[in-house]
Amino acid sequence: MVFANQGFAYKINHYREEPGIRSEAMNRKVNLIPIAYAQVIVARHIGTERVSFPDIALVNEAGGAGFRPMYRMKCAAGSHGYEAEVDAVTGQVMTLRQEY
Repeated sequence: MVFANQGFAYKINHYREEPGIRSEAMNRKVNLIPIAYAQVIVARHIGTERVSFPDIALVNEAGGAGFRPMYRMKCAAGSHGYEAEVDAVTGQVMTLRQEY
């Protein structure tokens, strides 16, 4: 469980990271936002605190020699499912799509 700033816990069923992404961030002196903060940001964009996160991945969206760490999230709120991408450095929501 991950605890949001108001004590609400978000459950993560599956989390994964691309290999070496945290060490690359350290080498580039880039601070990654905590996963809990990214979850709170997405929940606020959806408009509810009652969100579950069955799948989260920390990936390098730039690929190759570039570096753009992103959290890719699948989440559910009520009867709706969403996919979101959050910049892991700035916290900006890059995409938020309702899947069902």
